[in-house]
Amino acid sequence: MNEAMLNRYWAACAASLLLLIGCEDTKTPRCTPGEEVSCLGADGCEGIKTCDGNGLVYGSCQCSVGSVSPDPPGSRPALSGCMSGATRACIDANGCEGVATCSDSGTFGACQCPTPPSKVPSLRPNVLGAACLGNSQCGSSLVCWAASETGPGALGGAAGGYCTAPCQDIADCTLFEQPGDCVHFAGAMYGVCLATCSAAASDAGASSCGRSDLACATYAALSLTAPVQAAAEAGLCVPHCRSDAECGARSCDLAEPVATCVGGPDAGDAGP
Repeated sequence: MNEAMLNRYWAACAASLLLLIGCEDTKTPRCTPGEEVSCLGADGCEGIKTCDGNGLVYGSCQCSVGSVSPDPPGSRPALSGCMSGATRACIDANGCEGVATCSDSGTFGACQCPTPPSKVPSLRPNVLGAACLGNSQCGSSLVCWAASETGPGALGGAAGGYCTAPCQDIADCTLFEQPGDCVHFAGAMYGVCLATCSAAASDAGASSCGRSDLACATYAALSLTAPVQAAAEAGLCVPHCRSDAECGARSCDLAEPVATCVGGPDAGDAGP
């Protein structure tokens, strides 16, 4: 091989080497072969993509079986679990039955009652003068003066029962749903709370006490001094049976102004 041919040979080799080096430069690794990084798939699922063997590109995102796509913004349910606009029955602080509605924030609003509010009978505690058979029907602050019991002083039981409380003065009887006054009957060691009423309505033929076994007696009839600001017709609801039939196994003592059930089976002094 002469010198000219040798030079052409080395020139061709040099060119080929440069071309090879140039091609290798275009294949500079961009990631570590086998490297895994987290990714989001086409449907929003969380997955993994792996760098190929040449270190040039990552493969497609592979999600694990059973993975859950994240909820789009605004689609997650409220933490309380209620859906906006949903309703549920409720009872408000005054004991009326109403409806609460779930707001856009996912929480139920205040209980909304119809007008006028309707009281649930079993949830009406501390109604002075209400009928009763036992203490459980009079709330947490009153006791039942039952027909079978001996009342204060020489009195018998109240026909139909009478929710009341022991007292020292009128202040002890103003904390209940129906306002009242404290009456000390002769011979009694304590006073009892009696609900207030208007004798004017009773004179018209209907007891303002709302019960046929109660009568509205004026303060004068009870030998009591009325409160300073009380109207002339102001009175108190007192037990007033009208016949033995209202007293069960006992008899009705038709005394005035307070008529109670006496004689017969007696549960003893279980009154207030």
